[in-house]
Amino acid sequence: TWVPSAVNDNQPDQQPVTTDFVSNPDEVTLARTQERSPIRLPGITSSDTNDTTQSSSSSGRSSSSSSSSGGSSRGTNTNSSSNQRLEVSNQSLSDPSISTNVNGRARLNNTTSIKVENLTEKSDEQKISDLEQLTSDEVVESGEDIAPNYESISCEVNAPWRSAIQTYPQDSNGWSVITPDTETRIVYVSSTDGNDSTAKTYLSAELDNPFNPKTIQPYKTIEKAYQQIRDGKPDWILFKKGDQFQLKNTLWLKAGKSLSAHMVIGAYGDISEVRPTIKSYDVTVFKGIKNKSYITVVGLDLYASSYDPNSLDFIGWSAARNGGSAVISTAGVSERYGDNVNGIHIENNRIRYYPLGISLGVIDGAVNQNVVIRRNEILNSYNINGHSQGIFLNGVSGSIIEENILDHNGWYQQRPSNVAMNTKDYGYATFFNHNLYISDSSNLIIENNLSSRSSSIGIKFTSNSNTTTKVDTINSYNILLNKNIIIEGEVGFSIGGNKDFDNGYRWDNIQVIKNVLTNIGRTQPTNRNIAFNIEASDWQSGMICGNTVSDNAARLSNTYGLQVIGHTRDTQVLNNNFINLGIDNDTSVLDSAENVTGSNNTYLSKVDNVNFLDMFVASKGFSDYESYINSVLNNLKNNPQSYYDVDTMINYINAKAINVKQTFELKE
Repeated sequence: TWVPSAVNDNQPDQQPVTTDFVSNPDEVTLARTQERSPIRLPGITSSDTNDTTQSSSSSGRSSSSSSSSGGSSRGTNTNSSSNQRLEVSNQSLSDPSISTNVNGRARLNNTTSIKVENLTEKSDEQKISDLEQLTSDEVVESGEDIAPNYESISCEVNAPWRSAIQTYPQDSNGWSVITPDTETRIVYVSSTDGNDSTAKTYLSAELDNPFNPKTIQPYKTIEKAYQQIRDGKPDWILFKKGDQFQLKNTLWLKAGKSLSAHMVIGAYGDISEVRPTIKSYDVTVFKGIKNKSYITVVGLDLYASSYDPNSLDFIGWSAARNGGSAVISTAGVSERYGDNVNGIHIENNRIRYYPLGISLGVIDGAVNQNVVIRRNEILNSYNINGHSQGIFLNGVSGSIIEENILDHNGWYQQRPSNVAMNTKDYGYATFFNHNLYISDSSNLIIENNLSSRSSSIGIKFTSNSNTTTKVDTINSYNILLNKNIIIEGEVGFSIGGNKDFDNGYRWDNIQVIKNVLTNIGRTQPTNRNIAFNIEASDWQSGMICGNTVSDNAARLSNTYGLQVIGHTRDTQVLNNNFINLGIDNDTSVLDSAENVTGSNNTYLSKVDNVNFLDMFVASKGFSDYESYINSVLNNLKNNPQSYYDVDTMINYINAKAINVKQTFELKE
């Protein structure tokens, strides 16, 4: 159901619009609410600092489009600017290296604008030629400076909570270095040469290389091998690369020993071999409840084959389904392990066709701590019975989500226009389903991911206020979105949902830095006429800086590049480019906002014959994005020791955006 972009042969007709704005606190009021006291990192405090260096002023504006994440209409605020303390979480993750003077909030420093230098003596034609040369495909591919005659975009990333998230060291290629504990029992399983009757377990001291042993006696069946794993111990179960395994019953997770001695579920064999495939039909593969901590899942191909319409195992569209997930864990109260999950590491896996690819939740006020999800491919999640996400996280405090590909999650096919909205039959796309859904979570690092072709939202966040008190409180804070790419779907970043009583803040210290969002809305998975790119609602503080938003489909009329609404304050919007969205500006950037400032934000409504994503795809030799991403995924399948580096696409699109922007400015 991929839909190519329309091609328009007209010449560009829109000069760039550069916005400088500052909200006027005299024209709005602000309802203050008492912030709750969530789990915090010790030793990190914040002062309230406002950057009011921008000179131009704009009055409050009304929102022109509804929130993509269920936010209510906005009322009035009370004008108050008391200093509040923002403490960075996490309960038991202290880090002595973090100075007590580190500011846990986004620093809203002045940034340097891109400007023209040393071009005044040349003709317009020569200036444009120079700029085109600077941003040519060859220059971008070579890694040279994409625009040496312009000052660079400066967007400060301030995420001191990163160092408190405990994870493995990495080798020179960025892969985690996992080593056994002295107490580790290693269990091998092979469907091709295993034997449950003669199999042995091993200590690491008996093996030259536990991930590629020379002579071993493996188990044949998953069930028999898994019986050898001890709960609360740093045991490993490793599947032979290249083998296929049939799983009929869920494997209930067992806890590891400690943060430095995880239970490991992984693969063994030569580095050139493909991942072992576990076909789980329609059941969950790994399931944990009541605080199964210290668990690593690495190097597996997890495949819900009965949900794949292209598989011989497909059970049809009308058959009863069990649901299921590749990895699902719910933190809850446990006498043995306390009330938190601590230490979940998921790396280098291929996860396909589950209703939920990865799902980490909480009950009884528990928390998921030290969650690392990196370099996975999470693909084609969909559901006909309920909602579906590529990744769903709830109650996480301290997480790194990096260098993953999330593609085509939440749907199997486009909803036909004659079928009711949010019908789940046949895997139709609904606006409840997303690539990545994060609820009530804090201290997050989300960077260098590719979110592609989601049912609705690329990355959705919720911060849910209490339905009994009906008072908005800050339940999500310290979130960094840095250098991610969002392609297609209906909405890029939604940081505004869901339970909102329209009386205060629900977010604090949100940083949206140097991301690329492109062709949002093009394929219309749910058949809605929308293209929403970045939504910010009820932020107590934040920064939106250095992002490139480009290329909505021309036929879409319900569009915004950036929506800043609700009880939002102390947020800077700097150095963003909005190109080919069909709009001259965003009318809701200052709706009911206090001290929301911005500069050097450029809007180019319409640049015909230009689509940065399609240009990038063509430079790689592909006719459309679907062909390109399928080729990428096939390469990652066959070369599991590789990952997708988003920098190449980010550099290309940013270079082309600068080129187009400066070309128009030089013509003025």
